[in-house]
Amino acid sequence: RDSIRKAVDAGVKSITNSNFPAVDIYRQGDSLVVQTEPLDGLDATTIDVEMVGQDLTVRGTTRNPNDVGQDAYLRRERNYGQFARTLTIPVRGVANEARAKVKDGKLTISFPLEVDSDDDVIRVQVADS
Repeated sequence: RDSIRKAVDAGVKSITNSNFPAVDIYRQGDSLVVQTEPLDGLDATTIDVEMVGQDLTVRGTTRNPNDVGQDAYLRRERNYGQFARTLTIPVRGVANEARAKVKDGKLTISFPLEVDSDDDVIRVQVADS
């Protein structure tokens, strides 16, 4: 039974981890901000952030802050250990100017939005015929 339960738990974990960690992506002035949910044991030294095109990949490691043995758990829904998530950013940003920081367990990545000359507003004079 234990083997079957562990296999089912591992399968469920692999499905539910597809969106881990949860993130918010929003504009703040002329910048784009990506912020994770608070993660236990997140440390700036265990985080790797990479941007290729519009794909942002975040890899890291979290640790369990509780000193509890694996066998002591009756139910464990929070995940610890290594994670990786790739997001497609819906707008273009200047990736080489990105900044990232960890505060209170949240990873916050911000970078300026790319200025696209196609987005300039051009006023067209309208004349009576």
